[in-house]
Amino acid sequence: MATSSRPGTPADVAPATPTEDTPAPQSARHSRRRRAALAALAGLLVGLGATEAVFRARDHGAFPLVNVYERDEARGVRLRPGATTRVGRRGGRVTGVRVNRNGFRGADWPPSSKDEVLIVGDSQSFGLGVEEDEALAARLRAALGGDAVVLDASVPTYGPPEYLATLRTLLPLRTPRAVVVAINLLNDFSELARPNTERHTALDGWAVRTELSPARLPSSPLRELLIGRSHAAFAAWRWWRMREAALDEPTPEPSWEELVDTVSSSREAARAGDARRDEATRHSIADAEGELTRSRGRIVELVRKYTPLFAYAGATTKEWDAYLRADGEPTEQIFELSYGGCGPPTRGLSSFRSRFPGSRIREDVESRLQELAASSTLPHAAADDIREAFAAREAARARLGELRNASPSSPTVPRPALPMVAMLEELRALVPGRLVVLAVPLDVQISRAARAEKGVTDADVSALDAMVQSLVAEARALGADAVDPTAALARAGELAFQPDGHLAPDGHAAVAGAVAEALAAPR
Repeated sequence: MATSSRPGTPADVAPATPTEDTPAPQSARHSRRRRAALAALAGLLVGLGATEAVFRARDHGAFPLVNVYERDEARGVRLRPGATTRVGRRGGRVTGVRVNRNGFRGADWPPSSKDEVLIVGDSQSFGLGVEEDEALAARLRAALGGDAVVLDASVPTYGPPEYLATLRTLLPLRTPRAVVVAINLLNDFSELARPNTERHTALDGWAVRTELSPARLPSSPLRELLIGRSHAAFAAWRWWRMREAALDEPTPEPSWEELVDTVSSSREAARAGDARRDEATRHSIADAEGELTRSRGRIVELVRKYTPLFAYAGATTKEWDAYLRADGEPTEQIFELSYGGCGPPTRGLSSFRSRFPGSRIREDVESRLQELAASSTLPHAAADDIREAFAAREAARARLGELRNASPSSPTVPRPALPMVAMLEELRALVPGRLVVLAVPLDVQISRAARAEKGVTDADVSALDAMVQSLVAEARALGADAVDPTAALARAGELAFQPDGHLAPDGHAAVAGAVAEALAAPR
């Protein structure tokens, strides 16, 4: 028997099947969205990675300047201890920079030693653009030899106020036998009265100009990490910072014209002082030469006066005659000398010819005269006369030698002061031991190619040379050692400097050799 169902009952309803018009379950929609988001994220990451790869390849994995700064209340900025980075401008050489726990370039410093040498300066002595083992500190260590310890406390952006601040911090903790202060001719004269706190501060690891309003955007550790690792992020950050810089119109950096003006303003006064000094020195030397001539003449008179006391026999008498014939200035003589012996006298056995240089003749004769003064042969007054004549000659010799060897830094008349003198005086008072002032010249003073590229004339170079010489003179006048490495750099020639004006490896080696030579000289 057949059965039937009423319409609308469950048995009459067919199971539903999905159609195009039927909405998908919510979980499926979420899944598709996630897949789309992941695909978009993957595409974004690939795009960012490709962008980063392009910028990193363009920059050769390096940043154009040191980017591991942090703020410092006394010096504007300092290097972050323990940091490392790679520095190199586009198309240039890439070098590594590591910062020790003291906040300076290089390995951690050993315990304080009385034999160590401490260097203070800016980017020149820091070695911007060269490797650590090519920079001044390493080169000086090699030049000094042995177990020499040379510590580099140089930081790019620093100037004279920061050199003093750095030494005030370090000298209570260290006992160096010498402190070398490297003066950068281009920057340091303009930064004497403008400390780094007014010029630079740290923003996201970079040293930026204070007038570019960094206070509006404090440093961010996350941003510093990002732009310190990502070259693409750094490119965007730099573009933004340069846009702000253009709006803020920062104070321009010191120019060649300003430096040459500074040189010229002091050069004329220094030249006049030098002329007065030279004239006074010439008069003093002439007086000393006259006194030496008179004292020598007095000794010759005494030799002639006491000639009868010497028997005319033997070598001494022959020397005595040669001395008198030459008025105390004998030249080389050849004497026929005799000697005794057994057997029949023959020329070959009883005599020989001997060469006596003038210095020996003078020494023998004058020694005999002094022996005569010391004996009881002469009255006391005559013996005193001889002794006084020799003492007067030695005094005249010493005075003449002192004048001839006197440094230009020890003038007999006052020199006009350069703007750097007050800072040098502070350095001299601050450093208890040996102070070495290193006057680092500019590339245009050495390289004709740099001179032509920067439009610097020969007259400008002469002015710069005069500035170096005056700086050296002023440092020596204060009792410091002073090093002018211009000649050493000139021997290195075009290889002494990098294209941007910083010292190249050959330049650091040349400067280190000049400093080592100064340190080797006795005080």
